[in-house]
Amino acid sequence: MSEKMLSAGKGALFLTALSAISQVLGFFYRVALSRMVGAEVMGLYQLVMPVYSVLLSLTAVGLTAAVSNLTPQYLAFHNPAGVRQTVSTCLRAFFLLLLPIGLVVILGYDPISVYILGDARTRLGVVLLVPCVLLTGVENLHKHCFYGIGRVRPPAAVETAANLLVPCVAVHTVCEDEKAVIEKLAPFVAEAEKKKITLLLESTGAMANTKKLVEVLDYFACDHLAACWNAHSTCLMQREAPEQTITNLGAYVRHVRLTDGGELGDPELVGEGALPLRELIRDRCFDPEHPPKLVRAALGNDAGVVGAAMLCKTL
Repeated sequence: MSEKMLSAGKGALFLTALSAISQVLGFFYRVALSRMVGAEVMGLYQLVMPVYSVLLSLTAVGLTAAVSNLTPQYLAFHNPAGVRQTVSTCLRAFFLLLLPIGLVVILGYDPISVYILGDARTRLGVVLLVPCVLLTGVENLHKHCFYGIGRVRPPAAVETAANLLVPCVAVHTVCEDEKAVIEKLAPFVAEAEKKKITLLLESTGAMANTKKLVEVLDYFACDHLAACWNAHSTCLMQREAPEQTITNLGAYVRHVRLTDGGELGDPELVGEGALPLRELIRDRCFDPEHPPKLVRAALGNDAGVVGAAMLCKTL
């Protein structure tokens, strides 16, 4: 994967910026929530949150610290199996801790609400805390694994995209080994599924060969992993016909990145390079019975101002 290990200083700065963004977004979300549900519901929410914090402290907090401390040690000895074993062991320990504690909360939700929190209206909220802690704990264990080994960008990108309500995050790789790509991509896909974000594996670099790309996508067969078709890489660099790309990827294509270039890949204005734009648009992007008519725009020096080198008019 095209992942660079961040230095301690850069990693700390990156996480600080991410935390600041998350806190700002959370502030606006809380303001919007308070206006939507009113002061009464917000008061109940504030009553329930301490219980949530206690449950996380009893089940996940210590395990996340263990993951953060142990994974870099295994990585330093070039032992990725140890990293995976650490995460899986902590996950099992988390489930074993949450099971009895969650049962106590579910069975004793009434006395917890009435006698501890002092408001019977919090009963449903107390019960719902258990699945919330389950999801948060699993997410935090994977996240702290990334943080421990210094790869903070993928989980940070997914989390920031979720906070900003961004539906997709594009990733790419230069690795030609499909098994290695699958191994590296697996935790990212798991994180994207939890956050309801779609990862777009771009058809560039090693994945410009869309036969390799589709093998990776077929392995996961997941709604949260799709393809970003980089037409420049597949058509000009890989010399793959658009028809072949569509045949290979099919419904996996969720996004098309359209950039033009010369025969050697030098960037050009769209329509000025070697990209088979007519075939791309006429054969795949429009109804074959009503193809578009492409007309070269006589814009001269104004082409850069208006940001176009071709006009597309449907018949």
